[in-house]
Amino acid sequence: MITVLMLGSLAGALWILGVRDWRVFGATLLWPPVVSAYQTANVTLPLCLLCALIWRGRHRAWLPGIVLGAALAIKFFLWPLAVWLAAMRRLRASVASVAIAAASLLLIEPFIAICTYVDLLRKLSNTFAGGSYTIYAFLLELGAGSMVARTVTLAAGGGMLLLRGAGSRSDWLSV
Repeated sequence: MITVLMLGSLAGALWILGVRDWRVFGATLLWPPVVSAYQTANVTLPLCLLCALIWRGRHRAWLPGIVLGAALAIKFFLWPLAVWLAAMRRLRASVASVAIAAASLLLIEPFIAICTYVDLLRKLSNTFAGGSYTIYAFLLELGAGSMVARTVTLAAGGGMLLLRGAGSRSDWLSV
């Protein structure tokens, strides 16, 4: 049953994004990361569906914010989408997403204090960030300090945004 939900999330995301070619559906379903995602029933494919809904409704006032808030409640690593909504001048949606995500923290309060939870997340990040596939981890592996690696990573991300913005004149953040 869960596998059907995972596959349905992927198919729904592709459909919402306008994919109609059956070969794309087939190739996507056979792609190793996708196979791993539906075999292990991890949350990646439902988050993909939520991201597709955010993209589809990006010009609406509240819908992308509500959907993003639900996605942030599940996994916080989608936080750059709130910044993207704000940069696209969808401030109501961005604020709604942050408010829903913040309210979702109240769900853990009966089990653990929020400050303890934030400390736990910080420790997990420090433990596993060096083993991830990121610019940050690569620079740490080369011997750079944590502050240098973070600064270079943020500069690279900002540089990509600026380069993308310089290549187009209209609504460059939404493409």
